[in-house]
Amino acid sequence: MKEKPVFTVTFDDERTKMIIVLEVEMEDSAKNFDLDVSKTHLMLISEHYEMNVKLEADVDPDSIKAKFSKAKKTLTLTLKIV
Repeated sequence: MKEKPVFTVTFDDERTKMIIVLEVEMEDSAKNFDLDVSKTHLMLISEHYEMNVKLEADVDPDSIKAKFSKAKKTLTLTLKIV
């Protein structure tokens, strides 16, 4: 069974961007993730992780930026709030 990653959600000071940081210590590359973002939901699937969550604010799904940190084993997603 796949695990649901631990994650935190924060917003920039102007509340124009949502930043989601996922702790994914069992992965070693951003290429391992399949992300599907809608206006209200985020779905993530990898070999070790799976999650489907309702977002705390409506976002522009086309605005997603993802950054994987090999050192911290985190995946950071930045989304524009609409």
